[in-house]
Amino acid sequence: MKKMTSARGIRMAALLLAVIMAFFSVDVSVFADSVAATELLVEKDGQQKVIQAGFEDFGLTVTNVSKRDISYTDAVVNIDDPAKYFNIAVNPTGSVTLKPGEKSHITFRIAAKKNVKAKNYQYYITLKKDGETVYRSQYLEFTLAETTGTSQYAQYYDGAELYAGINPSDALYAGDNNVFSVDVYNASLNILRNCQVTVKLPEGVTIKNGSNTANVGYIDPLGTANCSFKVSVDPKAESGSKEFVVELKAAAKIKNGSGDDVSYTDKDYSTSKTFYYLVNASEKKSDDPAGSETNPRLMVQNYSAGGSVAAGSTTNLTLTVKNTSKKNLYNTKVSVSGEGFVPVGSSNAYFIDKIGAGEVNTHTLTLRCDRNTEPGTKGLTVSMAYEDSKGSELSSEDTVSITVTQPSRLVIGDLTLPPEAYVGEEACVSLKFYNMGKNALANLMVSVTGDFGQLQNNSNFVGNMAAGTDEDYECYVVPNEVGTVEGTIRIQYDNEDGNIVIEEVPFSFEATEYVDDFSDEPMPEEPEKKGVPKSVIIAGIVLVLLIVAAIVAKKILKKRNDKKLEIADAAFEAEHDSKKKETTGDAGENKEE
Repeated sequence: MKKMTSARGIRMAALLLAVIMAFFSVDVSVFADSVAATELLVEKDGQQKVIQAGFEDFGLTVTNVSKRDISYTDAVVNIDDPAKYFNIAVNPTGSVTLKPGEKSHITFRIAAKKNVKAKNYQYYITLKKDGETVYRSQYLEFTLAETTGTSQYAQYYDGAELYAGINPSDALYAGDNNVFSVDVYNASLNILRNCQVTVKLPEGVTIKNGSNTANVGYIDPLGTANCSFKVSVDPKAESGSKEFVVELKAAAKIKNGSGDDVSYTDKDYSTSKTFYYLVNASEKKSDDPAGSETNPRLMVQNYSAGGSVAAGSTTNLTLTVKNTSKKNLYNTKVSVSGEGFVPVGSSNAYFIDKIGAGEVNTHTLTLRCDRNTEPGTKGLTVSMAYEDSKGSELSSEDTVSITVTQPSRLVIGDLTLPPEAYVGEEACVSLKFYNMGKNALANLMVSVTGDFGQLQNNSNFVGNMAAGTDEDYECYVVPNEVGTVEGTIRIQYDNEDGNIVIEEVPFSFEATEYVDDFSDEPMPEEPEKKGVPKSVIIAGIVLVLLIVAAIVAKKILKKRNDKKLEIADAAFEAEHDSKKKETTGDAGENKEE
């Protein structure tokens, strides 16, 4: 039987091997949506490392290890954890066709935000042909290193970066035809509220007809706000490189600690930065449009999307457009476009009849974010087409960003309880859970509490749980007394907004007293097992005895009969011998006579 089973297993294995070989030997002549992983090999060109607030250019080598030609037209690099902390630019590949054994190279740049946590991050590359996915690589890894000599760029660092500029770009000239502009970048993971920008100008340089403080409202995490000031330079001022100080004051909610020890502190935040620009008080720029302002410019002075936007929801995008020139601008068309966003209740554009010199216009568009939009910061292009007083057509373009979030989806799976549990003995409880959302769940920790003892640490720090993955959690609890044991498995993580979410899974099972098989206590009587009726058993016994008695009686009778036959035979033999002697004796007597 074993030989037959072994032979059958060998035949099945051979058949399976034949099927697999036949499958991989098929010549795929049609361009597939996804090339098998065995057909392309993607490898890193050396070590890949970038520092916080820095950028690096990386390279990949793509090798065709198949037996057919494979083509692609562009490449996309994706970082899952979390993408909004990085900017990725892939150099155009053009149309590439790799023959068997041929290689191609792809280069791309990763720029890290200032507040990104230093650790290893995973990414993957997708090759496409005419918009269709050809190949998605396995996960690759690069290292994000902490900025040398400082640890202020930790994951929950709260702060802002200040940038400034002047117009004209070469110097500030005597007169009123100067603009000093400030950009504020929120480099934190929290909203900065009530932001005020104040500029301190050098002697001889003043704000024209206004305050040196501008309110820019609140700034989304990793978002930017800007403002500008009209500046006058006194012709009697001293020329040369001058110091310009920009100060920012805001309210921030600072996150302290991690895990179970997280707390938030409301505090006032402030920072400042010094810039140096050339002041040319001896020269005055002409007010002639043909001179200093050949191209009047519209720009987005400020915008707000009301914070991050959940995929599938709507948001109101408020744009403040400013005419930075000294000319009136007419027939302005402002349009907004960006992947993943569509207008609601109107088109993606609006019309402004006239914007006076230095004036602003504020308008609100309602946009819907597609539910399948990947989480991260999305750029929207604001295109502005307008005319000057002579009807000349002009245009300008700015970019605003909106942070898109996908709802966290932690799905609880199977809860497994111990089939039997005893007081004072460890019992195992296990739980499976899944990240069914598109975001990684950060700082995930699982623990258990209840009316039982624990002989070991049952807390499990998972860290970042990537989208589309699952986890198994096991804990060992010790019942304290007989009866129902109740407990709760607690899952804690940071969601897409950085807020702590707690999921609780209650459980209960019964515990009994443990009984030693070798103890002196009498064992409990087992319940009587139902079997064959006693009458049937008695009848069977009687029948067996009767049969045995009959067999014994038969043997005894046989022995008696055999004995009688032996006695009869012996008597017969004796009688026969007697008669023989008598006959022999009579014959002798007759002979003598």
